[in-house]
Amino acid sequence: MGVAVALLAGMVVPAAAAPVYVVGDSIGQDLGRVAKQTTFAKISVSLANRWIYRQLPSVPDGATVVLTIGTNDADETNGVRHLGKHIDALIAYLNEHRLKAYWLGPVCVTTGSAARAEELDRILANRLKATTVTYVSLHTPELCSPDLHARDGQHMRDAGSKRIWQDLARVAGWPEASEQPVLAKVEPPAAAPTPPAQVAPAPAPTAPLATAPAPATSPAVVPAPLRPVNFPLPPVKPNLGTKKSVADKSNLPHLAPKPVEEEQVAPRPAAVPQVAAPPAVAEPAPIPPAPIPLAAEPIAKVEPPMVQSIAPPPKPVPPPAAAPPPAKVRQGPCIFGWFFC
Repeated sequence: MGVAVALLAGMVVPAAAAPVYVVGDSIGQDLGRVAKQTTFAKISVSLANRWIYRQLPSVPDGATVVLTIGTNDADETNGVRHLGKHIDALIAYLNEHRLKAYWLGPVCVTTGSAARAEELDRILANRLKATTVTYVSLHTPELCSPDLHARDGQHMRDAGSKRIWQDLARVAGWPEASEQPVLAKVEPPAAAPTPPAQVAPAPAPTAPLATAPAPATSPAVVPAPLRPVNFPLPPVKPNLGTKKSVADKSNLPHLAPKPVEEEQVAPRPAAVPQVAAPPAVAEPAPIPPAPIPLAAEPIAKVEPPMVQSIAPPPKPVPPPAAAPPPAKVRQGPCIFGWFFC
């Protein structure tokens, strides 16, 4: 019997005895993930927008709940002194549902809202002092170290979330966890006594199985008797001389005809019944192709015959009238009187 040894190394996050539910802003998202607890936290949740009341109905009555709220309210520029009514309303809800609540205030930021975060941390510590809600301040020298903050100066790294959960475990009285490796001895469970072996009863005799009938054998097929096949031999010419004829191949042992062996004839196969061919299907009569309409020949345009107009005969032109004789013109006064002119 050996001893099993389990090695628990690194920073171990303390575990609560009962299930713990985490609600609130993005700080609670990282806290629940690192602590491996059930978380309903979302980003951008604040007291002023009352989005936390969307998460609280998921927590059963009488359970242990961790609230991370206030960081987004401190980031607002209108101050934190008007948040008193929201704080009182949240306390009343926690008491009504009998929730064992641990309120984690705003984280120690390194941005311009650091002063408002410190002021809201003091307001929450004073208001929750005389209530059933346990307040856990995150403004400690260790948690304000820049090494535990992300680059934005407002969110925490995983190491910072583990540090917050360890501070919460000390306040809540949960088991502390050491940062050094711990060797835990696990004793194996005692072996149970071995029960006596039980002898199984002998099986009842079974009836012999009925033998299956032998399959019917088909009648043996007797092959048909072989019939000899005789091939005709060529005629042998008589020997007319003293010399042996070349055609007489019987005198030459190497040319003598070989005895004919009987041909082995294979039995005829059984006749296969002829399957009646299906009736021929009369092929449909071919459809004559539709006549192709011929293009109409152009009808020559018949011009009406030209009627030659007959001009009337020209009227006879009368001959020109004879010109009257020219009158004698007096060319001037007569010298010798009118008689000679």
